[in-house]
Amino acid sequence: MHKLIFLDLDGTIIDHSSHSIPISAKEAIDKARKNGHEVILATGRPPSLTGPLLQEIHFDALVGANGRYVSYKGEVLRKKVIPRTTLEVFLKDMDAQNIDVAFLGTKEYFIRGERPNELVRMFSEHYHIPFPKVITNPEALDDVLQMVMFFDHQGSLGTFNRKYPDLDFNISSPYTADVNTKDGLKEIGIKVFTEYLDVPLENTVAIGDGHNDISMIQLAGTGVAMGNAVEPLKAASDFVTDAVSENGLHKAFKALKLI
Repeated sequence: MHKLIFLDLDGTIIDHSSHSIPISAKEAIDKARKNGHEVILATGRPPSLTGPLLQEIHFDALVGANGRYVSYKGEVLRKKVIPRTTLEVFLKDMDAQNIDVAFLGTKEYFIRGERPNELVRMFSEHYHIPFPKVITNPEALDDVLQMVMFFDHQGSLGTFNRKYPDLDFNISSPYTADVNTKDGLKEIGIKVFTEYLDVPLENTVAIGDGHNDISMIQLAGTGVAMGNAVEPLKAASDFVTDAVSENGLHKAFKALKLI
């Protein structure tokens, strides 16, 4: 039976302990495609930070920026930016609190008129992405799919969620949080693709490791947590495979008889 397989990127496909994609993961994705399944990259990264990876694994289907950008074989199926008015109010508050914010757009990853601070450097090195560009052009704020806050967020995300009812805040690392419009996360991609490709929800599989994967795991016909996943995701999944460093993706594909 033809399946739609939604795969998180960081910590699911990419093993950050070795700064690489395991050979077994590449083989599993390739074999699944040959078996007639559609493999879709579902990531918190925007298109501007996925290009080389899409080429390396030959993805032609993308759920990017936590569901804000969805494309299939070059056709954009969904794009939703954060309204400029929302951005301006939020950024005024962040400036007052000395919280740095980066912006993730379709083509650019940038900050406003400042040099990247230490947390930005740590974030870039951990995820192996370039430092954000420094942009002073205010028009760049018209193409913001997602924001990243750089701060010690322990216990404070609930405060931001209450203060900004139109925005959603999710932990993305020990020192960052993703900021999206409050209309869902990666599960949006599942809804878009099942409708566009006319595939029933029970024929979907989602695999991930982070907080921003929970809603995707819950919606999919089968939800799988990596062995290195956060505990709330493991609790929400149908089963837990091994860690990415232990060929967990390949083992999950085998267990599900995708390969």
